Amino acid sequence: MYATNRRQRSSSARSSATNRSVFSDVTIDLEENAPPEKKKRFFFGRKSKQQRDSSFIEGGASPPKSGKKKSSIFGRFITRGNNNSQKKRRRSSGNNRGSTASRNVARRNSELQAGELLKRKGDNAMKQRNGGGAIEYYKKYYNIVAEIHGTDNEIAGSALEKLADAGAMNVANGKGDPLVVDEQYQEVYRIYKRHFGEDDLRVIDVYESRYVFMNGEGLSGSYECLDRLVEMKERNLVKFKLSEVALNYIDLGKKHFDFFLYSKAADCFDRALDLLRLGSDGAEQQDDFTLGLCLLSLGLTLEKLGEKAKEGGDEAVAGRRFGSAAENFIDAISLFEKTGHIDKANSSREHLEAVVSKGGNPSGKKRDINGVQDADGQHIKEGEVKESQGQYLGAILSYENAHRACIEKFGRHDIRSARVLHKLASVTAKRGEHEWSDADFGRALALYDEVYNTYRAKLGDDHHDTKALFDEKQGATTKRDRTRQKYGEIKSKEERANELMNQHKYEDAMDCYEEILEQKKRMNGEDLNYAKTLATMGNIESVLLNQEIPSGTYDQAIQYLERAISIFLEKLPEDDEHLITAIASTGDLYFGRDTSGDDSKALECYERAIAAKKRRGNTKNSLVGNMYCNSGEIHFKQEQYEQAISNFKSALECRKGDTSAESGVIHQCIGLSFEKIGDDQNIDGNYNEAAATYSIGATNLTMARNIFEADLGPNHHNTQMVTKLLKSLTAKIQSAKRMSNGDDAYAAVPIHDMSNPRRLTGMEVSSVSSNDMHMPGQSKKKLSRPFRVGKMGETEIERKEYEANESMRKKQYDDAMARYETVLGMKKANFGETDIRVAYTYERMANVEAILIKMYPPQGTYDQAISLYEKAISVYKLHLPSEHVSILFATACMGDMYFGRGRPGDDITALGYYNSSLQLIMDKQIKMNPDLVGMYSNMGELYYARSDFQMALRCFLAAVSGLSEQDEEYADEEYAILLQSAGLSYVKSADNSPNTSNVTRNYESALRSFMTAHEILAAKFGDDHKLTIDVLHHRGDVNFKLGNYEEALTCYMKELNVSKKFIAHFTNSSLTSDDSMSLADRHSRVILLLRLIGITHMKRGQLTKAMAFMEEALEIIRDQPQAHSNEELMAALIAVAPVYCQLGDPKHAISCYKEALDMKPPGQEYPIAQYNLARLYASINRSDMAQPLFEALLPLLMSNLERYHREAYNVLRCIGDHHFTMGVGGHGKALGCYRVALIIREKYESRNIMYPYVTAITSTVGFILYSAGDFEQAIHFNQAALDNYRNKRGPTNSDRYAALQNNVANSMMKVGEYNRALDCYSEAVQVKKACFGEQDIRVLGAIVNLGVIQQELQNYAESVACFEEARSILSGALSSKLSFEVANACLLLGNIYLKRDDFTAASTCFGIVRDRSDARTEEAHRARACLGYISSKQGKFDHALKMYKSAISSDENSENMVALLNGIGNIYAMERSHNEALFYYEKAMNVSRTINVNKKTLAKTLQNIGNIYRKKRDFDSAEACFEEALGIRKAIGEASTPVDNAKLMIDW
Repeated sequence: MYATNRRQRSSSARSSATNRSVFSDVTIDLEENAPPEKKKRFFFGRKSKQQRDSSFIEGGASPPKSGKKKSSIFGRFITRGNNNSQKKRRRSSGNNRGSTASRNVARRNSELQAGELLKRKGDNAMKQRNGGGAIEYYKKYYNIVAEIHGTDNEIAGSALEKLADAGAMNVANGKGDPLVVDEQYQEVYRIYKRHFGEDDLRVIDVYESRYVFMNGEGLSGSYECLDRLVEMKERNLVKFKLSEVALNYIDLGKKHFDFFLYSKAADCFDRALDLLRLGSDGAEQQDDFTLGLCLLSLGLTLEKLGEKAKEGGDEAVAGRRFGSAAENFIDAISLFEKTGHIDKANSSREHLEAVVSKGGNPSGKKRDINGVQDADGQHIKEGEVKESQGQYLGAILSYENAHRACIEKFGRHDIRSARVLHKLASVTAKRGEHEWSDADFGRALALYDEVYNTYRAKLGDDHHDTKALFDEKQGATTKRDRTRQKYGEIKSKEERANELMNQHKYEDAMDCYEEILEQKKRMNGEDLNYAKTLATMGNIESVLLNQEIPSGTYDQAIQYLERAISIFLEKLPEDDEHLITAIASTGDLYFGRDTSGDDSKALECYERAIAAKKRRGNTKNSLVGNMYCNSGEIHFKQEQYEQAISNFKSALECRKGDTSAESGVIHQCIGLSFEKIGDDQNIDGNYNEAAATYSIGATNLTMARNIFEADLGPNHHNTQMVTKLLKSLTAKIQSAKRMSNGDDAYAAVPIHDMSNPRRLTGMEVSSVSSNDMHMPGQSKKKLSRPFRVGKMGETEIERKEYEANESMRKKQYDDAMARYETVLGMKKANFGETDIRVAYTYERMANVEAILIKMYPPQGTYDQAISLYEKAISVYKLHLPSEHVSILFATACMGDMYFGRGRPGDDITALGYYNSSLQLIMDKQIKMNPDLVGMYSNMGELYYARSDFQMALRCFLAAVSGLSEQDEEYADEEYAILLQSAGLSYVKSADNSPNTSNVTRNYESALRSFMTAHEILAAKFGDDHKLTIDVLHHRGDVNFKLGNYEEALTCYMKELNVSKKFIAHFTNSSLTSDDSMSLADRHSRVILLLRLIGITHMKRGQLTKAMAFMEEALEIIRDQPQAHSNEELMAALIAVAPVYCQLGDPKHAISCYKEALDMKPPGQEYPIAQYNLARLYASINRSDMAQPLFEALLPLLMSNLERYHREAYNVLRCIGDHHFTMGVGGHGKALGCYRVALIIREKYESRNIMYPYVTAITSTVGFILYSAGDFEQAIHFNQAALDNYRNKRGPTNSDRYAALQNNVANSMMKVGEYNRALDCYSEAVQVKKACFGEQDIRVLGAIVNLGVIQQELQNYAESVACFEEARSILSGALSSKLSFEVANACLLLGNIYLKRDDFTAASTCFGIVRDRSDARTEEAHRARACLGYISSKQGKFDHALKMYKSAISSDENSENMVALLNGIGNIYAMERSHNEALFYYEKAMNVSRTINVNKKTLAKTLQNIGNIYRKKRDFDSAEACFEEALGIRKAIGEASTPVDNAKLMIDW
């Protein structure tokens, strides 16, 4: 009764589409001779099977000459081996000994003859509509054909087609499995397609048979099947009657109409009309009734399109649609009256009256939608203009209108009509090539055929126009084939993506579109189709945002749409609808994201879109209204209330006549805007103006309230809120009026917060990873004050100072330092140690020390320089303000010294000095200079080293900005190095950011920085320099992170070629270690690049290429072990393992991981590699190897959960699954693992991480708790599993959904919540019936559960009905084995009948479980025990003993064992075999004492034993047993009267 995800319990009942046999519906038919119930099925153009080729064997198809028998899903029905008679051939001599070959030929001919006989019998059964009998014959016929020819042969396909047709007939008669028949048709289609090609008539015919069957049985997928069928027939139009294809189009149009796809429906009906009329112009007889039905359907569809246009505010288009619909209704009425179908004519009149009342004008001619009056007039010119602009759809519509006018004026076969049709065919072919549309190509070729026939009739075969047209048609055919070949894969992916969208699987659709986008770009670049896909992806991101799906992001959606807009602007006019929609959608996204600067961007988008709409003359629709409304909200937020009011009023104009709540909201916004204006006027003292403004606002709020009351009701929160606003505004009006009259000294006016938050201007920061190959140190610059050489002074101090400055100018730094020391001593003696002139000398001496450190390191020391700068600053502070420039530069130089010294803690000190000086620089607004650039650069490196990548990025960007303003000789090199540093900071910020919204933007910013830096460095140093190679490598890494694998490969390959070239010519190279990398570094770089190139190819799905590069890296390392470390070999092995895995070679992947992990250094762990190795073992069912690895890995993952939370979740799940499969003894450990896994998922799911198997884990936890008796917690987890399944949009018509509902119901029933359990059981029954059918055995468990809960609720009539329905299912056909769930349902049903003393029904249930379950299962034991009990009740003691003994399991000690032993003892006691009875009773007692069984059961067993002793006259023993039993009964509170004791002795 309890559904779980335990595989070992459900394997016997597994019947998925991958392993279901096509013959699984061949069962014992209990009603074979019952009269068949015919099912009505209608399909236009359907041919009867008698009109088809009955067999491909009769058609002369030759079997293969030889070959191995092919296995297939049908293989198990093919006879294997020789029969007994063949094994017993006589070994006689002479004439009886023929050759083996002749015997084989004879046997084969005999089998073929038997097959033909079986086929004829099957054909006769089909003629008699005996589907079941035909299946038996055709199945045997198929087995023979498959044995001889193989299952992939077209003859076997023909036999299988007959079997499918028989199965279809059987299903129509209410028997068999329709899914199996559908699989048979699909297999026939695959066989025929392989042998004959997709466009062969036999292939199309079997596909049509499949559609007819699916449509008649109401199977899902018939819609897609018909769409594919129509496409196949359109491609092969010449092979079919046009009227037959037209009827297919009508059927497809009806399905489109039912799915509200009115535009597609109109296209189908329009195409059907063309085909019907083309057919009537040829040899086919026109069917006026069918033509009338098509016109009626087209009219209804155009009416719907008109209603949609009217809802969108496009009155002109709506009028044209209604008018066209009216014309079609008129034509339909005429045809229906002509054919005598008066009811259809009357119905069409009703539709005509309705569409005329909506504005349809039927005054034009036939289907003249746009009012064409002149065949050579405006519409042809419009079509030519639109065609030249690439607007093919618009050109098609114009040419179609012109062609209709020509037909009315000159006739269909006039040369002028044909020339217009020629234009239509040409532009349709262009659209087919541009849009990759097979349908457009098919229509174009049909139009070419019609034009060609007219040209031949009117101009002749030799006319140059006829010949040119023929060549043009051949060219179109070639283009169609080329387009089909080129874009077929993309079209199928787009169809798959659209299907996923229709199923609301938006994330899967996005994955599909990403593949399509990459493929389109690779094939045609960023063309219009590429842009449309981008726009679609942006819209999907918007849907994900609207539905609050975590994977949807504003940044990603905006990026898609902006890229699409840039392409649209290049290729489309500014007022194109695609462009307008994309711009408006981008505005909506900026409006929704609402970050800094987004409001202005949203306004800009809305203004552009609205202007384009105005140029098109189409502003009165909901799209424009929404843009105006959003613009108003932005202006309101920016306190631009008058502009907000203007936008809100424009939004109302677009909704003119609308009285829904949306209009009320706009009125409310207008009222609040007027209130804000009134508040400002009130504050300024303009009380009269304020009162008037408030009154206007109150009027709008009143209108909003009235609308809300009418649309939402008076108690709705919107109505109540606007009522409160209106009341508040009324009070403000009265207050303003009193103030204007001077009545109140103080007015209650709102106080506005006029403060503006300070806007910090700075570079936008992002992030990157810390093991980069280069963090440029060349960007360090020392900040120092410039030296000024003064004039020769009159005093000795001035003269000495002049000489020191001269030595500095001549770069005689030792001499300068000695002279400055002399000057310092003189100044101290003359002016004192705290004189400011002493501070100047301290600073100059510190500058000289800094130069010595840089140029002559042994002579200069950081400590000395720091000491001198500190002394200078201390004296400066005594005489100068803190913001003085001297203090500023000395402080900055202190930062330089600590930065250069690099001792522990110096980085913090340096940053402190830099920030202090930087604050002073900002306050004094000092212009950017090289020293300030150097300070920013040094700060960036310090922050980078401290992993504060955002601050590092700010500093590097400030340095880049400052350097770009300078005109220095070194600017190019320094600029490139700073750009590289900024790029690395971008990458680190992206890698370490928990917020995924800015990751892509940061990577793209990094890529731009690296590209510019690479261009500069390559031009200055060449491609072989270390700096150039490093930045090229970073460029490749970022392209890889962005998914630009082609660009990443280009960078890596270029770097690899340079490194290989260096290694090959190393001995002749003139490069030095100062400007290039060492040989060892180059070798390591080659290994790294080979690995990265392999990984990139693997990402692109090019596994062979990936393997080649990976193996090359391994080969180099193994050939030169002395030149490479174990770490390099480990990295190469770990990188190549996933490639082997994807190539389907898990064992080789395992060996790579094992070799890598065996050489890991002691104490060092590689958790991802260990995790992948364990999963590989699990994938090949080596749990003995996987489980120890998982358990050893878990502590390591849990210790670093922030990094490995996803892996820890999966490891816990795998360990839990292992313990769960070990049975009840492992449930405790499994429960612990599952709960920790769910806690991890709950903690980290906000990071947009997808965790698999959440529903399965939660459901299993519920099962464990249920089994342990913790039903309240079981309810919680089972309900959580169901909720998670729904949140993930799992199908609610699946067996999985029903099982989850069943689990919830089971738990609720245990705690007495019967009504809630009833709802869940009822839904489970409905879902299972929808999945498997009313009488399927898999529905049994749910129906029995429903009956039990109805019984608990005392709904006895409903309960009986459920049990009888379950019993009727059991009386039908059953599979050979029962699943765990079905077996338990049978047992439960049998026990219910047993309680009602209906032994016959109970025996049936228990007998089914006994016969169709594994004899060793617990269910089989229980069934035999129950059958034994029934037999004992019926006095069939021998049979009862047999059942009881067969139910005893040798390794089982349980309460069931005690009951069985007591039952056997009872039977022997009733047969007066006292010794045997005593043996089994005592055995039952021993088991009871061993397992501490229920005390009541033990007491009953003791009474049974005592009763036997009494009969054997052993009264002492009997008394002892009775006394012990009596003591137990008293202890448990049971009745102990002699009568009660007697009743409980033995159940005789």
